[in-house]
Amino acid sequence: MTYNTGREQALLALLRESGEQGLSLSEICTRLTPSGKGKSTIFRLLASLVEQGKVRKLPDGQSRHFIYQYTESAHCRSHLHLKCVECGRFIHLTERLSRLLCEAVETEGNFSLDEEKTLLFGRCAVCAGGESV
Repeated sequence: MTYNTGREQALLALLRESGEQGLSLSEICTRLTPSGKGKSTIFRLLASLVEQGKVRKLPDGQSRHFIYQYTESAHCRSHLHLKCVECGRFIHLTERLSRLLCEAVETEGNFSLDEEKTLLFGRCAVCAGGESV
């Protein structure tokens, strides 16, 4: 059963506003409940939104923590993502490039990728050398 609560709407709005950045659980809690109360409620809401496909739960690449990104559209689930380990920016690869990369990994590496869970880590052009994005 899904409830459309005010806290859920605030959470979705916050994740929409964060765009390509994505937010950790502690960042979300700090922004939504500065008093620190309600962390378990937010965690349950996030789990529900991930299950519904509205939010992606991704490893942050530097620890055992996760980041959350708004991805309600099916388009976002149909391609791979890059994450900058310096600034945290997400980069959406095109569906064509995602397909080519997955095919190369499957053919050359004899390995099947799960596109919905694949996130590649590195440095964006700005962090790697000052190129503008």
